[in-house]
Amino acid sequence: MNAKNRNYIPDNIFIKCLYSAHHNLISQWDYSDTNTNYCNLVLVCGGKGKFTCGDEEITVTRGDLVYFPENVSRTMHTDDELEFRSFNFRYKLVFEHWQDWWTEFPPLPLPFVTKIDDSALFARFELLFEQIQRHYTSLQYSDSFRMRFYATEVLYLLLSESQRDISYSERNMINKTIEYMSQNFSKKITLKELADISQKSVSYYGKTFKKVLGVTPVDYLLSIRIEYAKKLLENGSSVSETASLCGFSNLYYFSKAFKTREHMSPTQYRDML
Repeated sequence: MNAKNRNYIPDNIFIKCLYSAHHNLISQWDYSDTNTNYCNLVLVCGGKGKFTCGDEEITVTRGDLVYFPENVSRTMHTDDELEFRSFNFRYKLVFEHWQDWWTEFPPLPLPFVTKIDDSALFARFELLFEQIQRHYTSLQYSDSFRMRFYATEVLYLLLSESQRDISYSERNMINKTIEYMSQNFSKKITLKELADISQKSVSYYGKTFKKVLGVTPVDYLLSIRIEYAKKLLENGSSVSETASLCGFSNLYYFSKAFKTREHMSPTQYRDML
């Protein structure tokens, strides 16, 4: 599939989940199917097995995400322990232009096996597969929509993560500290405190933050505080009260930071309104 079609898939794909299961095998086990009118995704959570797709065979272990396309013979085998989660699905790409609707069925640009080395990404996949199975076993009508939602995220992550220069773990780590900043910006927040939340060294955290967002944690926190300060000033708060509520240690620092970013003092900004 060309790059253009690859970009369409996350936004235009419609998925129908047909079946989901969690297998935890402790002895010899075999499965084969030569007549499949559905696709299948398998997340190997532990143990070891041998899977074949058409003429291709591979030994799978924890962290492997296996894709079986439609109408291709497949086998699974283990002589020992093997744990995996899976779901079967069909899909179409749905398009609309000026109330003209149509569908396409291109092959998904997925390899037979994708190794998920990123621990945070693997944990996310495990949760998504678990949610799909949970809603599959439910009798609620709305669960069909929820299964499509989770299955779409699985495919989106598979198709997009290999194209990124920044790992899922790095983005996930930074997102946690961004959430903390957003909820606690009125308090004193140190770089070490943010690094501790991410369970990384101050140096590693600072470098990773700038790699992900292009700014330092200090600059990002300052941006949060300034944006909130503008809202307070717009609502009639005094400059000194605004500085205190936004976590600035003194009025001089607040005024200087505000003027650097907004090209006017807090008082000028409030009077302008």
